[in-house]
Amino acid sequence: GTPDRYNPGKGEAAVSGAWERPIALFRTSDSYVVQARGWLPDEVGGVVWFGPHGAHGTCYVPFPIGMAALPHAYTVGDPRRLSRHSAYWAHRYVENLANLRWRDMIGDVQSEAEEAQRTSLRLLAELEHVITAPATLPGGAAAAREQLTRALTDNAEDVVRRWWALADHLMEKYADGNVLGASVGYPAWWLEQVGYKNGPQPIPGYHAVSYPPAPAVPVRAGPGASGRDSGRNVKGRLHELAQRVKAARKDDIVQ
Repeated sequence: GTPDRYNPGKGEAAVSGAWERPIALFRTSDSYVVQARGWLPDEVGGVVWFGPHGAHGTCYVPFPIGMAALPHAYTVGDPRRLSRHSAYWAHRYVENLANLRWRDMIGDVQSEAEEAQRTSLRLLAELEHVITAPATLPGGAAAAREQLTRALTDNAEDVVRRWWALADHLMEKYADGNVLGASVGYPAWWLEQVGYKNGPQPIPGYHAVSYPPAPAVPVRAGPGASGRDSGRNVKGRLHELAQRVKAARKDDIVQ
């Protein structure tokens, strides 16, 4: 099940108690890991691995201190207004969607994050060589910093695109309680605990309304009556019965 325990409301005001507190919280704006490597040039030696929204559903993206600017998607994130241009909202959207079928969906989310983070690690290793030997680039250190900024900005923006695509993938894969269109039902242990074998129980205080069977309507054609006249008589009787049933149901509702 989902680890999220939402903020209290009227129910919690009436019933005192407490939930366990998970390490990662859904109401987190961001989390980060700081990497300090004194043996490398400052531009890439200090790296912030930044993850928008809750840590349990995020993807950490590297931002070395040598970047000249940050990607726009990682500088905006109003929690009151959804934005497709916000990394925060991309991750918040996926994490909330995963709550619908957490046990299965979180595996997809974590696999996507691990793949994206491996890509970031490879890219960062390549850029470390560029920064360490800037003389190999036309333009020297300035060109190396520009390449660092451009490459890691593209990488971060790609993660945002992947996360919005992940939301669509999760919906497609798990729509209507299925997995890739195949029915999976419910676990046997859960069916046992909820009394599935006994079926739904009567609702306390509710009495179902039963109606007597409608009387049979004999249809007889009089002497010399045509088929058209017989049809008219049947139609009239059916209308009369419909009115009687309607009146009986109205009485039951009033009572």
